[in-house]
Amino acid sequence: MKVHVLHIEYKYGDIYTAHSTKAKANAALYEYVKFYWNETGPGTWDEKMPRKRSEAIDLYFHENEREFVNIVPLEVDSEKLETK
Repeated sequence: MKVHVLHIEYKYGDIYTAHSTKAKANAALYEYVKFYWNETGPGTWDEKMPRKRSEAIDLYFHENEREFVNIVPLEVDSEKLETK
């Protein structure tokens, strides 16, 4: 089974979340960017957030030199649980 681990490094530490697809990891990343856009992103300099998700994510992390992001696919073992 493959999971996609989203890692965001920001001033207060690290955020790790696991997602079943890369698309879901990107959706979670976009929600993070949307939430913090005006507080820590380019929006603090009156830059409007692009409508396209990928452009907003790219601009946020390109302009924000204090935060970093990675999405890493990870294979994990999965065993069927037996119920009695």
